[in-house]
Amino acid sequence: MAGLRGRWRPGWPSQPRLRCGAPGRRHLSGLRQRSGSAGRAPRRHRTCGPDVGPPSRGRRLLPRPAPRYERGAGLRRCRLRRSRRARRRGHHHDIRGDGRGLAWRRAGASPCEWRLDRRRCARGRCLSTPRPRRPRQRAVTLDVLVGVDVGTTRIKALAVGLDGRVLGEADAVTPWRHDGPCADVDPRVLADTAIDVAVRTLDDPRVPSNASVRGIGVTGIAEAGALLDDTGAPCAPMLAWYDPRGLAEPIRARVEAREFWRCCGVRLNSKPSLAKVLYLYDTVPDARSRASLHLGVADWVVHALGGEAVAERSLLSRSGLYDVLGDEPWALASDLVGDLVAPRIIWAGEPAGVVGPDAPERLRGATLTVAGLDHEAASMAMGAMRLGVLTDSIGTAEALLRLIPPVDRDTMETLVERDVGVGWGIVPGFLCLVGGLLTGLSLERMSALLGLTDRAQRRAVSEQALEIDRSTVPFRIAEVSHEGLTLSGVTEGVSPAIAWRAAVDDLVAMSTDLIDFIEAHVGRRSESMLTGGWMNDPTVAAAKRAQIGAYETSDIREAAALGAAFFGGIAAGVLERPGPADRPRWRT
Repeated sequence: MAGLRGRWRPGWPSQPRLRCGAPGRRHLSGLRQRSGSAGRAPRRHRTCGPDVGPPSRGRRLLPRPAPRYERGAGLRRCRLRRSRRARRRGHHHDIRGDGRGLAWRRAGASPCEWRLDRRRCARGRCLSTPRPRRPRQRAVTLDVLVGVDVGTTRIKALAVGLDGRVLGEADAVTPWRHDGPCADVDPRVLADTAIDVAVRTLDDPRVPSNASVRGIGVTGIAEAGALLDDTGAPCAPMLAWYDPRGLAEPIRARVEAREFWRCCGVRLNSKPSLAKVLYLYDTVPDARSRASLHLGVADWVVHALGGEAVAERSLLSRSGLYDVLGDEPWALASDLVGDLVAPRIIWAGEPAGVVGPDAPERLRGATLTVAGLDHEAASMAMGAMRLGVLTDSIGTAEALLRLIPPVDRDTMETLVERDVGVGWGIVPGFLCLVGGLLTGLSLERMSALLGLTDRAQRRAVSEQALEIDRSTVPFRIAEVSHEGLTLSGVTEGVSPAIAWRAAVDDLVAMSTDLIDFIEAHVGRRSESMLTGGWMNDPTVAAAKRAQIGAYETSDIREAAALGAAFFGGIAAGVLERPGPADRPRWRT
């Protein structure tokens, strides 16, 4: 065939290239002269790539079929790219110049990458030494902490930066099933609701798109808890802490009330978890035979997120299943209901595992912890969980908190007799006294009785009450209980302002008696921190100022959830745990 130059070899395309040119013309490998371009500088011919055939001279007559891009044909494609010069240089398997060569071809790269390689080869970048790579930059993320507060009426959650700045918040109604004074919930539903609220905090527009959750802390109510079987599944409903169905009689039949106080640090009634478990054993089929573990509300939510089954001390201290000063499960409780205490007992802020693969993806991998009792977590967030500081939180219930060193059992018995709970606090090695009053609930009942359902109307009446002289008014609150109020001195001349002034003064006097009793046994307070929604009422604020004197206030919203987030940071190792005389410190 005239004009055919070069021989066809095995491995080259089945159709040879035909080129025209003078038979005796000298062959210049890699160079060709374009027709009609006499006098121009010779143009370098491409020496590798899928369109290059055997070295020859002249112009191509017949087109060569394009290579087929199929997976697993890497060796054949490399042969199509070879040239004599490339074989002599020894880099015909390294067309990209990055050292990966044939192994990269066999990995099945896309046609777009092959075309890019051909362009690089045409530009003379087919080098035998690897091309230096640009170091891969790691995506910058913003560390975020999530705090969850499982409360009596609502479940709240906050997404917080390491500097303490609130970035996102969400809440939901606590899904109790109410039947008169009784209330219970499926533990799975409660955990799912709490997890959903935690995830929705990250949907807040203030949370940046590069946020990464480092730690999650969960705080909540005490006494209520989940009964679990050997597989970790709930085997009975969860009773609310105020549910009156708990059975105290089987406990009283085995031990005197004072002995219960000395060991468990709480009053013997229907509230402790032990009494609620006894009721569930009597009413839920197979509950006694299946139950193997009891977890508090916050402990259960952490476990549902994939964390370990742990028992946090401040919550466990109010269960009746635990000898507080002995720091071990109470033997009599084990005889009555079995050994239901988790094998690992922790302080608030200790790591309790990480969020597991079954949890929402945005929370996975975050360090988990239990942040203890909600009142104490809120006090920590406000900087009041310190030795000598009285925390007075007036919400639906009024909670009086004092952090103290350990005491003996006689002192514990004396305090519990006055309904002051004694248990381990959220500061390791220190006890926390919790005195509870129905101040907020009683004020809500009085507002409803006087028809003050509107907040603005109630504030107007409260401002009028400040101008009233109470000494000549016979109206007063004689008794307060969970069932209602007992009133006396109701006459024709009792106006809403007079009734409100009398109610506030009488309820504050009840808390004054309890504060004096606590200070008589553990020492006088050095500072006072007052918080809660009822502190916005003018009459309540004036009565508390006359009662306590100078005090600090906190405008932190959702303080318990914020405290839980702080403990999440402690568990994740990004925040430091404060001492018994220190305030919490966020990163600056």
